[in-house]
Amino acid sequence: MKSNQLPIYCASSFKWKNNQGTVNKSDLIVIDTKHMVGEYDGVLIESSKTGNIKYFTPVHDEDGYDGEFMIYKNDDIFITIWNY
Repeated sequence: MKSNQLPIYCASSFKWKNNQGTVNKSDLIVIDTKHMVGEYDGVLIESSKTGNIKYFTPVHDEDGYDGEFMIYKNDDIFITIWNY
C-alpha cells in the first residue's frame, strides 16, 4: 500500500447552496494535511462550524469530463472544484 498526505480544505472556501459547494481551485484554503494509508484520490473537507472532517470521493463522469472541474461527494453532499 502507498501512503498519502491529503490536504484538508476549509469548507468556508466553498460557495454553498443547499448540499452543493463550488470553488475555484486557486481559492481553496488548506488547513492542514492528514496522513492516510492506501491510495486515495478524493479530498478532505473540514467544517468551519463543527470542525468535523469528511472524506469526499470523486464522481467520475467520463462522458462529460474535459478537465475543467472535478466533482466529489460524501453521502448527499456534493462539491465541485473548478481548475482555474
